[in-house]
Amino acid sequence: TSGCQVRQISTWQPLVDTPTLCIKREMFSQTLRRFAAPAATAAALAFATTIDQTPAARMDQLQLVDRRDSDSASSHPSLSVHTEQPPPEVTMIVEKGGSCPPGVKCPTLDPDLTNPSKPIKIMKLKEVQRLVESEDRIVVTFMGGVYDITDFTGHPGGYGRLEMVAGYDLEPFWKIYTQHNRGHILQYLQRYQIGRLSDEEAEVQRLSTPEFDNPYKNDPPPYDTLLTNTRYPYNAEGRLRNLADSFFTPAGQHYVRNHGLVPDINPEEYRLTVRGVGCNEKAFTLDELKDPKRFDQVDVTTVIQCNGNRREDYHFINPGVPAFGPPHWVAGAIGNATWTGIRLRDVLKDAGLPLDEISLNKASLPEGADNISFKGYDHDEVGNNYCCSIPIEKGIDPYGDVILAFKMNGEDIPRAHGYPVRVIVPGNAGARNCKFLERITVTPNPCLNAGNWKQYAVHAPDVPLFKLAEFEEHHVELKMDPVVQDMPVQSMICTPSAWDTLKLQGTKDHPSIRVKGFAWGGG
Repeated sequence: TSGCQVRQISTWQPLVDTPTLCIKREMFSQTLRRFAAPAATAAALAFATTIDQTPAARMDQLQLVDRRDSDSASSHPSLSVHTEQPPPEVTMIVEKGGSCPPGVKCPTLDPDLTNPSKPIKIMKLKEVQRLVESEDRIVVTFMGGVYDITDFTGHPGGYGRLEMVAGYDLEPFWKIYTQHNRGHILQYLQRYQIGRLSDEEAEVQRLSTPEFDNPYKNDPPPYDTLLTNTRYPYNAEGRLRNLADSFFTPAGQHYVRNHGLVPDINPEEYRLTVRGVGCNEKAFTLDELKDPKRFDQVDVTTVIQCNGNRREDYHFINPGVPAFGPPHWVAGAIGNATWTGIRLRDVLKDAGLPLDEISLNKASLPEGADNISFKGYDHDEVGNNYCCSIPIEKGIDPYGDVILAFKMNGEDIPRAHGYPVRVIVPGNAGARNCKFLERITVTPNPCLNAGNWKQYAVHAPDVPLFKLAEFEEHHVELKMDPVVQDMPVQSMICTPSAWDTLKLQGTKDHPSIRVKGFAWGGG
């Protein structure tokens, strides 16, 4: 592409030594398949893909460039900003017994995560198919390696997505799910390696795996003003410099979090079902929810933050135990908006719960009315809907502010943010603010969907990563831990930005640097 330098590289030559290097993924991967060792091929392909997917690239390397806006100096008269490209980092996979080439960063994962000492045998394709068809194992291949991922029940994208790829090569799927193309993901995959295919059979397997038709074709277009973390499903965070520009965060600067396909809902056909303990099951149309004669409309201004925000920091806190689930947010998965809607407690009252009497201590909650679960219309490629829960006390508090919103900053909620109705739970983790709301259920137990337990629980610091990865084997222990609800008090500096070089330009007596950011009171 224009502005790129083209040069030939050897197998172990560092992939980057200039900010302008661009690599065409298909040509690069074909070249490496032909000439490079398998381990080097996998790692180099992973890095080439991140280059190709900018701005969905390595957050600690490429996306910081996007944060250095050209107006930084003019916005701050006392600040002169000189930006420079941080030293490039290349992550490669090194086979057992291999060495790390000069200039290349080779992370070392905790041995418990990779099992490097187990023997690797040469397998036949018919063995792979037998394991899938006769033994009901989820076995996949990638770059010639054979992996039995059946026990990876804590897969952040849900177990159904693993079942979807059983017996196939991962390459066509990872062309869509580019979030896998990072060095630590490939290293973690080694934990499940059971063999290798010959070069000939690896090529047969790769060519025989059908192309994966992108199921996200009907999603709304991405916001070019956000930094993309994962393209499919679409997850993008705000630029820190912009987040401090205004008290209110508009769509296009407010982060977007999706767990699956974005539904395209006809407002005339929309239905919200309310049911569960103490409720008379009812279905509401969008017009009924918006009817001011039936429900009072209120405005609530609140911060929403994904409780995975700053997940990328895990790579630096403990390099041997990398961040587990995407998206690998840096710090911009947060925003503050005014939401217009109706109180959740009013809808539950309309469905039969005697909430005013309960508030006045004239009645008690029905036995088993302990949680409020929300189910969204959004689902993944195999039909699993998003679901989450909050304690019922949070949802029915007469002084509380949990609402079912249909406007964001005075406009209909955009599709990417949950049109036509989403839950707003001020002070709680973003994962509790269910989008595309389909159903509300009063239940004895929290929702058992992966959105509650596998990604969004509060585990003790000594819970090892492999227990979360192999969740079902350890589910009795892990489900004793609470799901994330209230968020903590926190603050953030937005400018100066990372990699900015500062020079004081104030007077001799009053040199100064303007530091700009925000603080949030949490739940």
